[in-house]
Amino acid sequence: SAMTPFFLAVAAAAIASGHIQIQGKNLQTNTGSEWLTPFALTIGAMALTLCVTIAAIYLTLEATSRGDTELAEAFRKRGLIAGALTAALGLLGLLLAPSEASFLWNGMLDHAIPLVIATVLIGLAAAAALWFKRYGWARILIVAVAASLLLTWGVSQFPYLIPPDVQVQNAASPQNTQALLLIGIIIALLIVVPSLWFMFYVFKVKKVAGADVVAHHPTAEPAAE
Repeated sequence: SAMTPFFLAVAAAAIASGHIQIQGKNLQTNTGSEWLTPFALTIGAMALTLCVTIAAIYLTLEATSRGDTELAEAFRKRGLIAGALTAALGLLGLLLAPSEASFLWNGMLDHAIPLVIATVLIGLAAAAALWFKRYGWARILIVAVAASLLLTWGVSQFPYLIPPDVQVQNAASPQNTQALLLIGIIIALLIVVPSLWFMFYVFKVKKVAGADVVAHHPTAEPAAE
């Protein structure tokens, strides 16, 4: 849970830096100096703290629904701290981007500033919702923050997949392959989405409903002899 978001973000930041060269079928890179830069490590840490924030908010809501106010408050504080760290690391990433990820920085300035502003505003709204204990809204908003961050990154890096050598246009598969892939995705969604719904129904909705029944109709105590 900790390593996956960290190293995934490190890899994305290293690719966005433009130092990984693709010449034909050959890859030119240096694992140490180009993959473990201050920018890449900062983005990796930011992804990790964002995941911690998401987990804390979800667990806060879960603890609240179970009536455990002490545990909910503990997770709330952790969510606020992790959210503040995420914001600080995001600001540091912006400061490092002009020198270490110029393609990403220039793309952001050219066509992603509105998305950056929207992400900041959603993040502030999520923090406010958590601060004022509006946990349902906090959960929705923190998911929106993560989605907005990914969208902003993608728009900023467009049209490059691996800057500066690989663009979307010259890396696309043939149309027949894309059509088959789209069909496969649709079939997968038709299988996965109902399965996920049923899983959440069994382990979440049904369980909560059962707990409510027990709470309203407790088992009668045996009569004293």
